[in-house]
Amino acid sequence: MSALILFRTLLYAQRAQRFLAQNGIPGTVVKAPRSVEDRGCTYAVRLADRRRVRALELMERQRIDHGRVFVLRPDDTLVEVGP
Repeated sequence: MSALILFRTLLYAQRAQRFLAQNGIPGTVVKAPRSVEDRGCTYAVRLADRRRVRALELMERQRIDHGRVFVLRPDDTLVEVGP
């Protein structure tokens, strides 16, 4: 399964992706699905769900602001798992 961590802008998502990669958590910047967009263009970092908790801990320590967090199930449904 994959996790999606949402960000307000492409730049924020790219910065978070770069930070996570530097800390051993690979991810990809993607356009967020319309069904989860808060307003307008929203981007996300997609990463392995097994790395989600660690990624969020690292970002919190660095005060990297993010939006909602989702898990993408194998059947392509999204489930919100956190802020």
